[in-house]
Amino acid sequence: MSLLCNTGDWFTLGQKNSYRKIDLYSMDWPATINLEQMTVHAASYGGPVALVKDFKQFLKLSGSGSAKPVIRIFNCAGKLISSINWDNGNLVCMGWSDAEEFLCVQDDGFVVIYDMFGNFQHKFSMGKDVTEVIDAKIFASSSGTGVAVITASHKIYIVNSIKDPKSRPLSELLSLPTGLTSWELVSQERTTCCLLSRDTEIILARHGESAPLTHVITMKSDFSSIILMAVSFNHRHLALYTNTGVIWMGSADLKTKYCEYATGRTERPQQIAWCCDEDPNPDNQAVVVSYASMVLVVGTTGDSNIYTYDSPMVLIQEMDGVR
Repeated sequence: MSLLCNTGDWFTLGQKNSYRKIDLYSMDWPATINLEQMTVHAASYGGPVALVKDFKQFLKLSGSGSAKPVIRIFNCAGKLISSINWDNGNLVCMGWSDAEEFLCVQDDGFVVIYDMFGNFQHKFSMGKDVTEVIDAKIFASSSGTGVAVITASHKIYIVNSIKDPKSRPLSELLSLPTGLTSWELVSQERTTCCLLSRDTEIILARHGESAPLTHVITMKSDFSSIILMAVSFNHRHLALYTNTGVIWMGSADLKTKYCEYATGRTERPQQIAWCCDEDPNPDNQAVVVSYASMVLVVGTTGDSNIYTYDSPMVLIQEMDGVR
């Protein structure tokens, strides 16, 4: 059936921005899968989805990290493609490349790469000085797919392209704050910038700069920390979520603020993602925020819409929407 013939739910944010929520299909994976106990890693452009039991939850419950996880890879409709019996180091981060390669970042600084069928391809190191990775991110860059890691020694190392994995420290003078609450990568014009939030500040660090820059975020309502950040698919827009439930939306370079929106909610959101396209007008974009049983859609004009859900959900940011 044509997508245009499917029933959908249209709504408008602002004067002329129309959005549509469409149920494409029901996921066909086993009924035993509980997304509340899983970490979900989906490739862009409607690509494959990898599921693995949340190892952080497992560590809390068992007190031991001895058991090795099984990574299951499904297509976008929930049909099983392959499984990986993980027998390498401790996993810190997982994700997909622009070529639908599955990347696994270990705490020893190695990145292990598989194809979607679970076949080992190769691995590389984030650098000889990278040995204790405490957090990592896989991001889209102008060179393809990049990897960034934070080490226990409070350093950030970046590989801008996994095809040419040359690791470099982001800034020799950057000493990560102890109160770091979130971080994201912005890649524009062959340059990758790291945004780190501490209290009410955003720290911007780039390779080659003598010192990182600090921006103090001011809002109409009081807040003490930024707990979540989201960069749009095209790396043009940035959303900040504060501890008081206020969303700040603006340009990724922090030079322009689009709007502030008070959600009125006290619980921490599960995810935040941009729903936008290549339209250069920021007034035509929106942010999607997920909570335990609802999704909030907020436009950059300050208008909003709410959907409620009975089952767990995961947001996947795409180039022309959110799935």
